[in-house]
Amino acid sequence: MSQGRRPINWLRWNLWGRYVCILLIVSTTMTNVLQAKEKKGTRRLFDLKSDASAQTQESFKPIPLPLPTPSEEEAAGEIPVENAGHSEISAEETPLRGPLLVGGIPPKWTVVEQKPQPEELRISQRPPETGFFPESEFAPPPLLEGPGGEIIYQDNFPSDPNMAVPMFQSVIGGEDFSGFPVYPEPAYPEDVFVEQISCEKIRPCCDPCSPWFKIFQPFCSEPQPEGGIGEERVMFAPFLIETPVPQNYTGFRFDFASGLETPDRSELFWAKKGVGPPLNENNVNYQDVTLALASGGKYFSTTTKVPIRFINPDINDSTVGLGDLSIATRLLIIDGDHWKLTQYFNTILPTGSKRRGLGTGHTSLEPGFLAQLKWTDKTYFFGDLRYQFPIGGDTIHSGQRLMYGLGMSTVQYQTDIFAVMPTFELIGWSALDGAKTLPNGLVIDVDSETAAVLSTGVRFVLGPAGDLGLFEAGINSAVSLNDRALYQTLTTIDFRFVY
Repeated sequence: MSQGRRPINWLRWNLWGRYVCILLIVSTTMTNVLQAKEKKGTRRLFDLKSDASAQTQESFKPIPLPLPTPSEEEAAGEIPVENAGHSEISAEETPLRGPLLVGGIPPKWTVVEQKPQPEELRISQRPPETGFFPESEFAPPPLLEGPGGEIIYQDNFPSDPNMAVPMFQSVIGGEDFSGFPVYPEPAYPEDVFVEQISCEKIRPCCDPCSPWFKIFQPFCSEPQPEGGIGEERVMFAPFLIETPVPQNYTGFRFDFASGLETPDRSELFWAKKGVGPPLNENNVNYQDVTLALASGGKYFSTTTKVPIRFINPDINDSTVGLGDLSIATRLLIIDGDHWKLTQYFNTILPTGSKRRGLGTGHTSLEPGFLAQLKWTDKTYFFGDLRYQFPIGGDTIHSGQRLMYGLGMSTVQYQTDIFAVMPTFELIGWSALDGAKTLPNGLVIDVDSETAAVLSTGVRFVLGPAGDLGLFEAGINSAVSLNDRALYQTLTTIDFRFVY
């Protein structure tokens, strides 16, 4: 006879169920108590944080906190001074303020003077120093913010060196790894407060908010021993010698010459008597205002010069008008790291009035070669050799001319957007043939008369480049070493927009 299934004892299962429930309740209660003790500071912190966030925008009540003990140098009054910054810190700007950037320039702090700390300049209010372990040595000290926005810990606090810090935490606020809210705050040594000085008190022209900043910005930059803008433009610095490297620019040049004694010599300045001005001349002062347009590529360029000439003779009438237009080409045939050689060809067209003495009345061609030697990144040497001959001039008066010159330019001072480049040039030319008229009316031959001119100048580069390009300005003074040049003194003021 088979034995039946044993009936379930429900009373026994009910007892076991009660024991299990009691154990679960006891263990859960003990766990909660332990967690409450460990996280007591954290719960208090979150409550304070919610209350503080609601009251921060309505009212701000700074309270004094213990500050770092001054070092021996500070106690002795020897406080290190750094460069001045660009703006002031006021009491209204102190709360919840991050690093200040003016015109892309990071702030630099300076201790202006030692005086009592103003009551309104205090470290901003923060929650009490309670954390996960309020009575432990691991409780973090108050957090401060340095001049560059970095978080400064007054004491060493154990942390994971590989822990990532949230981006912009010091600016917008947040929580660090200790659970404390971090807000940007200035650090003030005891009895001394750190102030940022506006550059209006030091150099008003360098204040980015000043209307003069755009003009004087190049003079506010730090000098660079190498790699500045001067090294990019020093090879174009000479005034009288033609440079071999093609470039693109628009220029305005002002020449003030004096002391030209025989203006019709070889018909280099104006035509002979009768074709040119009607009277014999013994001295001419003149001024040229020239518009120059240069355009091309790396190896070839064309330069067009359109002069407006003002002449002031001693005997003939003074006049003004368009002078002889010139068109010059450059073809770079040797492009080495140190040496460059260019084929040069200039055509002078008779666009000026020969009767009034504004032009020669004939076309002239001027082929030649231009050379350049790179001595260093900052120093260049130049040389040119050109030959000018007339086409259609007077068979007796007009003549040929051989021109030559040596020059040097260097970078004296440079930054990223400003440079000073002195120049030194020695040029000469020889009239190979032709004739000239003396003040008494006697016409004599020109027998290889040679002129020598010494020139010194300085060119400035003013950046950064604008819509019209990079701006350059220069001034040059030349003096004739004898009385056979086309002037005794020459002063040149040159402006260029390089693009």
